[in-house]
Amino acid sequence: MKVKSWRTILEEMVTDARNESSAITDWNVGTPQRSLLRSVANQLQQLWVRLKRVYRASKILTAMSDDLDDQVIARGLSRYAAAKAGVTLRFYGSEGSNVPVDTRASTKDGISFSTVEGGTIAVGETYIDLSAEADVAGSGGNVGANTITELEGTLSGITSIINPYPATGGTDSETDEELRNRAMTQLATISQGIQKSYQAWAQEANQEVLRAKAERVASSPGTVYVHLVKRSGANFNLTERNEIAEYIRTRAPVSANIVCKNVTYEEIDVSTEIRLESGYSLIDVKQTIVANLTAYLDWRTWNWGQEVQSADLMSVVNNSEGVNDIIVSRFSPVSNVTLDDYSLPKLGSVVVTQTLAANPPEEGLPGSGGAT
Repeated sequence: MKVKSWRTILEEMVTDARNESSAITDWNVGTPQRSLLRSVANQLQQLWVRLKRVYRASKILTAMSDDLDDQVIARGLSRYAAAKAGVTLRFYGSEGSNVPVDTRASTKDGISFSTVEGGTIAVGETYIDLSAEADVAGSGGNVGANTITELEGTLSGITSIINPYPATGGTDSETDEELRNRAMTQLATISQGIQKSYQAWAQEANQEVLRAKAERVASSPGTVYVHLVKRSGANFNLTERNEIAEYIRTRAPVSANIVCKNVTYEEIDVSTEIRLESGYSLIDVKQTIVANLTAYLDWRTWNWGQEVQSADLMSVVNNSEGVNDIIVSRFSPVSNVTLDDYSLPKLGSVVVTQTLAANPPEEGLPGSGGAT
C-alpha cells in the first residue's frame, strides 16, 4: 500500500473540483478555496499513514514489535524471551569446605555466574561440582570451558574454581524476523493431530511401519511427503512405499499427492580417549560404551529433528561401567549435531582408546570411581 502525499491529494481534489464545476476558476496558491482543500489534503494524508500502519500491523509478514506479538499470540505463539546460560562450576578445596548458594564467579572478561545450589566438599574429595547460571540472560553467557576462574570474595577452604564444560543454553530475545519465520513455519506445518493420522494410515497399510512423519512440500502445493521408519531400521523398497502411499491417498484430504520416502538417518561417529577403572579391560568397556550409546541414540524413540548434544554423548561415555574418566579435549564430536525435522540419529563408528597419562583436574570428567 503506497501512501499518497498531501500534494498529490491536493492536486487530485483540485482537478476533480474543476471537472465538477466551472463556477470557481481560480485555484492558485493563496486563494481561500485552495487553502481549504490543502487543509483537507493534510488530514487525508494523515489518514493514509494511519491506514497503512493498521494494514501492516494486521499482517504477520509486515507487523513489527508489539503488533507482531499480537498477531502470533492469536495463533497460539509468543516471542521467546532471553534465557540465561547454565554451567557447572567446580570448586577445589579441602574436604568439608562449604560453598553456599548464590556464590558468584566470573570470567576474566567480567561475565558473571551465580550458583543455584550449595554444597560441601565430601570427605576424601578435593572438589565439588555445583550448578550455576549466568547473572544476565542472553547468548553472551555461553562461555567456553575453563574460562570461569574468578571467584568473587573468598570462601574458607576453597582454593580455586573452574568450569570443566562450556556454559550453554543462553539465548537472546527472539527478533522480529526470527519470530516471523517461526510463525510462518507453523502455518506451513502439519498439525500434531493430522501427523498422528498420517502415521496411523501408514501403519494400517504396512505393519512394518514403526513411525511416520508427514511434510508439506512448499514448492509443490498439495504434495505431502510421508517419511517412513521401518521396525527393523532398514529401508522400504519402492513397491512397498508406493503401496503405502496409495493407501494413504484413499484416506488423506482430497487432491493430496502422497509421496512416501524412507527416513534419513544421520550417523553419529564417536571417538574418545578414556582412563579405565582398575580391573576392567578396554575391549569389555568399549562394548559397554557402544551399547550405552546405541541405547541413547535410539532412532525408535528419538524426537524428530532433535539436536544431538556433544555434552550428552560425553556423559553417556563417562558414566559407562569401567570408565574412570575421559579426556575432554580428545572427544569427538566436538560440537552438537543438528538434524533436520525429518531425520533421526543412528550410532556410526565408535573409536575408544586408553590413556595412562596423569589426570589433570581441568581435563578429566568425574566417573563412577572419582577422578584420580
